[in-house]
Amino acid sequence: MGLKEQQNLLAKLYTDPVFAASFFDDPQIGTSQTFSISEAEEIAATTSEEIRIFVDSLILKRLREVEKLLPITKRFLGDDFQTRFREHAQKFNPVSVKKHFEDALRFRAFLELEPSIGPLAKDVVKLETLKLRHFAEGRRFTAGLFRHDVRPIFDSHVSKDRQMVENRRSVAVWWRLNKRSRFLFI
Repeated sequence: MGLKEQQNLLAKLYTDPVFAASFFDDPQIGTSQTFSISEAEEIAATTSEEIRIFVDSLILKRLREVEKLLPITKRFLGDDFQTRFREHAQKFNPVSVKKHFEDALRFRAFLELEPSIGPLAKDVVKLETLKLRHFAEGRRFTAGLFRHDVRPIFDSHVSKDRQMVENRRSVAVWWRLNKRSRFLFI
């Protein structure tokens, strides 16, 4: 097996958790015309634990970067944030130049589809990602409709302010006419 084929196989093992799990269960699926079953089995035997550790460290790095982009969502969800992010990371691998930004937006989409995540948590992550998109993409206008008035969660440093949240429809609007953005929540 040539160096390029090894690198391609390792890259796929690092970035595709479904393929990696299948490969370590049956190294034959990683074979191609350029290397044999015995070479694939040798890679599986020598690198299985190393690759799992490396993949876990990549997911942890992604988690830390998304926590920086969504700090209020992280605080609001607590330990559930990490659990949910790991589920998300098993199904999605960012490919754009702005990987962490893409990861944060797709994590929001993942949470939106989770039935066990409540509507209040979905509103928190929605508001935070809309704000993130507005500033990161240099938008002139961004708006979102919410089921709750989530301002107390964003104004406070304590996630226990759920009792202060009103269950009423609200609208968040960011706009920019010059270099300075404005925000309105009604």
